[in-house]
Amino acid sequence: MKILQLLGVTIPDYGDDGRQKRLFRFMSQKPKGDVSILLNGFPASMPNLGYLQQICFIALQKKMLTPLVIESIIRESVQRVVSVRIADQGTYFDAFFQARDDYGIYSYGFPAWKGDSNGEMHDKRLYHNVNSLEGSALPFYP
Repeated sequence: MKILQLLGVTIPDYGDDGRQKRLFRFMSQKPKGDVSILLNGFPASMPNLGYLQQICFIALQKKMLTPLVIESIIRESVQRVVSVRIADQGTYFDAFFQARDDYGIYSYGFPAWKGDSNGEMHDKRLYHNVNSLEGSALPFYP
């Protein structure tokens, strides 16, 4: 069973993404395995980071928030994820990922708070890198 199903969460359907035409052409010639994870969820060029963060909060409330769960949430929610890196920062996890479409590769990041023992979050203001996996930090205020 997939993580999103366990959490009772669905991702809005965005329909066909015109930025995936080369991939669609390739898949029609050589379909391999389960490609649904590549084509469902947020387009690679515009994932809703706030929505992903909210799904992580649902996992926190259900006491399921781990780096592996965060990675699964990202991979199940965003089309054509290339890489995922989760860093434990003590009170929160830094989630970084890259996704691609026919026009390029995009880098994203968001914090997923661990909360206290009751699953409550207190200070949500963090400095967080949203430019790249290795770039400089920018202020992030949810």
